[in-house]
Amino acid sequence: MLSLAATALFFLASDELSVTLLSGNEISGQLVALKDGTISLKGRDSVQEYSFSELLTITRRAEGKKSARPSAWIELTDGSKLNGHAFSVEKRIADLTLIQGEKRQIATRLIRAVRFHPPSPTDAQWKRIAHRKVTADVLAIRVDDNVLDELDGILHNIDADTVHFELDDETVPVERMRLEGVVYFHPPRAPAPKPVAQLLDAYGNLWNAQSLQLRADRLHVTTSSGLKHNLALTDLAKIDFSSENLTFLSDLDPDSVTWTPFVGKADPLAQALFGPRRDRSFSGGTLQLSKPDGRELEYRKGLAIQSRTQLVYRLTEQFRRFKATVGFDHRTRRQGNVDLVILGNQRELLRKSVTGAMEPFDLDLDISGIQRLTILVDYGKGKGIQDHLNLCNARITK
Repeated sequence: MLSLAATALFFLASDELSVTLLSGNEISGQLVALKDGTISLKGRDSVQEYSFSELLTITRRAEGKKSARPSAWIELTDGSKLNGHAFSVEKRIADLTLIQGEKRQIATRLIRAVRFHPPSPTDAQWKRIAHRKVTADVLAIRVDDNVLDELDGILHNIDADTVHFELDDETVPVERMRLEGVVYFHPPRAPAPKPVAQLLDAYGNLWNAQSLQLRADRLHVTTSSGLKHNLALTDLAKIDFSSENLTFLSDLDPDSVTWTPFVGKADPLAQALFGPRRDRSFSGGTLQLSKPDGRELEYRKGLAIQSRTQLVYRLTEQFRRFKATVGFDHRTRRQGNVDLVILGNQRELLRKSVTGAMEPFDLDLDISGIQRLTILVDYGKGKGIQDHLNLCNARITK
């Protein structure tokens, strides 16, 4: 992790950086030093140091590069996504021209799927086909502009116009324009290592980096599946550390969710109606909280929870902090009244009465060593009326 961040940040030293911290704060300035796992950023008045573990993203202010329009969208087995101007395959080796004009070869054992058409009404169907568990290579056939069909077999060579596909021991040429894309079958194997960062370049390519080195003004990347690539430093747009340092609770499936009505028993319809919402409010819009100056702040990530709801998360990795901005949805805050209880391994970490009269507050709890995190939004004095509590940017960090 240190070598990746140190190398990337060294490149950015000559440009003004926009840095987002795990705390949610945003800063900018000139990078002046790298030492012992920290960055030193020079602002208008002072130099501040930040640990790499405090970083969420680092972006470089750069204009997008002009390039050819993609004609092939390639997803690798490690989740990296590349935009191709040309794509062909011969003897299980893909010849790819990236949209910036760079040519390279990639073994098909590193390719999950290739799409031949831009986003369209078939997006959801393509995503299902490309990411389902397959037992053979797959052709995704365009029945019409809105419907896809599938055919299992063996993929052979692919050229600019034709995909050669083996079906029932016979290889037949299929017109490439009739296909949405192709999916490669891969035998079961150990999962690829988790990337230490995601790199987004100026051409829209996304690289899941397991390691990265700086050599002669170029970044040399090894992806999680072992693919090696290098790009000019001026083509780097963003370094995202969130996959290594941070996980949003709304991106996790809880081990259990229990909603209990104030009176009677919960039926399936009521469970669906009053159960927690991920990344949206109970009104269906974005999560919002009111600030003391009257501003309504919107949050892209978080949980909306109705009393009485208990969520239990099983943490499979070592996290150190649980953070969130807590308050009532501004549409119902005057009536809201709950007891917020948070447990770690059945030990109480927080118990707090939260009312609609209170201003939103930041939550920051130590969860070191916790494998079972429980969040309970219990009935307060309002007995469940308008108890729409928002845990905005609810996240666990390492």
